[in-house]
Amino acid sequence: MLIWLAILPMLAGIVSNRKAVLIWSIISTAWAGAYLYLELHGYQFPNLISYQGELLSRILIVFGWIFLSISIIYALLILTESQEKRLASQSKKMEDLFRVLFHDLAGPLSRSSIGLNIAKREDAIERKNHGIEVASVATEAMLEITQNIRKMYAMYKGHAGTVLTYYPLNLAIKYIHQSYEDELRKKGVVLEFDFRRHDGIKVLVEPISFKNQVLGNAISNAIKFSRSGSKIIIRAYPSDTNIIAIEVVDNGIGMPLSILNSLFELDKKTSRPGTSGGPGTGYGMLIMKSFIDLYNGDIKVESREDSEEECGTIIKLLLKGQYPGGRGLPD
Repeated sequence: MLIWLAILPMLAGIVSNRKAVLIWSIISTAWAGAYLYLELHGYQFPNLISYQGELLSRILIVFGWIFLSISIIYALLILTESQEKRLASQSKKMEDLFRVLFHDLAGPLSRSSIGLNIAKREDAIERKNHGIEVASVATEAMLEITQNIRKMYAMYKGHAGTVLTYYPLNLAIKYIHQSYEDELRKKGVVLEFDFRRHDGIKVLVEPISFKNQVLGNAISNAIKFSRSGSKIIIRAYPSDTNIIAIEVVDNGIGMPLSILNSLFELDKKTSRPGTSGGPGTGYGMLIMKSFIDLYNGDIKVESREDSEEECGTIIKLLLKGQYPGGRGLPD
């Protein structure tokens, strides 16, 4: 009995915490100490075990401890593997946060620098004000991105969840157009979107990440791989019951099949320079996919390479949303 009593602190440590180990250590020690006290003071314990019973008790002790040691080691291995998986998951989430931070701050930082340079070198008040406005919008975008990173961190730590809301598509496109206005003008690319026709369309998203990490990345990629003087089209339409499809269509250089099939795989190289030679990180599509998953949506990509007759890329976002009735679908 005393031998089996000694197992209680060990079991408490495996299934519980240090406090439980201390409690059961005190209980087991006190119990064993009571028997020792009685033994030292001459108490005669009655021998009620027969020879066969004593043999069975020895069998129980020997084979029981063998079975118990195997079970304890097995349980420890399971707990260790579970802890390693949890730490790996946390590490990946932290990696995702850094990836979002470094990737998405690069664009606003660049636009802020462009705006400040315009304000410094231009003499006309109107151009100076325009440069200041560009830098101001980019700075606000950086603040929103950092706030969103903080929200994601709190969510990963279990302190908060992603709050989704129905957000007007027109507002998101206005923000995108204002943010990328200078990049579009510099490359001579036109962003085409019918605000009147898409008025009233809303999608269930987290607005800050939707504008910056999702639509922002889609438009940034389209600009990067479009030729000078080309057009980028954004259109939205109901794809299914309560599902809105948002398409970003460009006539750029397209993607080879090797990259297209590996867009959402972290360990595959998908980065390549744009039509103006700008470097890429390869993380944009991964970041988009991670946020689309948070929205319980889906993303599909179709692309044809420059060597084909019709080239370009279509990024289709499928999100839960609202589409006002009584109007025809966009072309």
